[in-house]
Amino acid sequence: ACRAGLDLPVIRGLAEKCREDFIDSAAYGAAAGGHTDVLDLLASEFGALDYTARWIRVKCLIDAAGWGHDAMIDHLVEKYGVDPNEADEDEWTALHYAAWDGRVRTVKHLVEKHNVDIHKRKGDGQTALDFAEWIGETESAAYLCELTYTQLLAGEYRGDVDVKLLCSAASRGHDAMIDLLVERYGVDPNGV
Repeated sequence: ACRAGLDLPVIRGLAEKCREDFIDSAAYGAAAGGHTDVLDLLASEFGALDYTARWIRVKCLIDAAGWGHDAMIDHLVEKYGVDPNEADEDEWTALHYAAWDGRVRTVKHLVEKHNVDIHKRKGDGQTALDFAEWIGETESAAYLCELTYTQLLAGEYRGDVDVKLLCSAASRGHDAMIDLLVERYGVDPNGV
């Protein structure tokens, strides 16, 4: 009901009959469906985004990003103070999910409006660029690769400069980035 964005009186009636842990699930559904009005109702009347439960807010942000609901992302960041760089229990950020799901508009939105860290890595070392390339989301990967190149060129890159970046540039045929990585940053083109 929350994901579909049913009328608020219907949502309120259903929520009044739910256990607390189902209210959290309802909030995730509202976020995944992009329904800010439903999320606000669940938060204000049923405590769905209680500030003691940080992970609930992060999960809502990640669900919104995975489904490409930029307005919901803005709402969660601006109204509820959710950090757009925060990771879930699996160390995925909203950018990881947006890149994984091929939501290039949302990837750009997170970077350009919320200045998310494109170099944030999961515990296994994967960035959003790594995810986008791994699953073949070429538009997101091209965007993130170009941002990386621009940062490298300007000396503003905050991530690890390693052979993974060289492989990324090679897979895109980005000769200028390859040259930059090898010549200025000393990445070994024969490295593994």
